[in-house]
Amino acid sequence: MAENRFKESKTAEPEKLLPEEEPYLKKNKPSSNFISSLLSSDLLPKDKVLSALPYFLFLVFLGFVYITNRYKSEGKIRQITLWTQQNQELKWEYISLEAKWMLATKQSEIAQKALPLGLKESTSPPFIIRVEK
Repeated sequence: MAENRFKESKTAEPEKLLPEEEPYLKKNKPSSNFISSLLSSDLLPKDKVLSALPYFLFLVFLGFVYITNRYKSEGKIRQITLWTQQNQELKWEYISLEAKWMLATKQSEIAQKALPLGLKESTSPPFIIRVEK
């Protein structure tokens, strides 16, 4: 079975690159602080950056206010949803209790519950009692 092997080069010594020919081999060290490197370059003059700093800080503050407002509004929406569900459950419970109460207060139901106590429904109509002085 054949094995994979590196081919030996016919030249004894590989060609070496001169220092000016190998810029891609040198790695540029990033500066430790991005902001200081940006300010030290000629891209942004220091005085203009410092004059715009209050506006930038104001925009950062507005961003924080916007994010805070968003979180609070989402919390309120969750709370309103929870209250709506609780209100719906209480409404259903009220309707079922009202239906049970309406059934329990019917005349026929009251008469059936009064029979074990020995009470009977009156068959004669009510009459007026008058007292003369």
